[in-house]
Amino acid sequence: DVNLGKISPWAEIARSNSPARRDYGIPFLIAQNDKDVIVGPHVTRQFAQDLCQNGARVRWVPITSETGHATSAKDSAVETLGWIDARFAGAPVPNDCGNF
Repeated sequence: DVNLGKISPWAEIARSNSPARRDYGIPFLIAQNDKDVIVGPHVTRQFAQDLCQNGARVRWVPITSETGHATSAKDSAVETLGWIDARFAGAPVPNDCGNF
């Protein structure tokens, strides 16, 4: 297997283009199922933690269903829609940084 993350210039390009490298000035909602075998939970968690370290506000939604990736959107829909509604209503932005 080829790991582009260890081959120049691809490793540097990937790091400099990572959205976790800067604060976008907007809040994030990230939902992740620890049983997901398609989107690695450790990768998502590290991405969210990097966002936090760079000043972003992150709402972390743990998904606990047994189905892994297949139903993640459905499993997090109520939380996601509520979060979006709250943003449009001007409610304070929750921040789970340091808690996941």
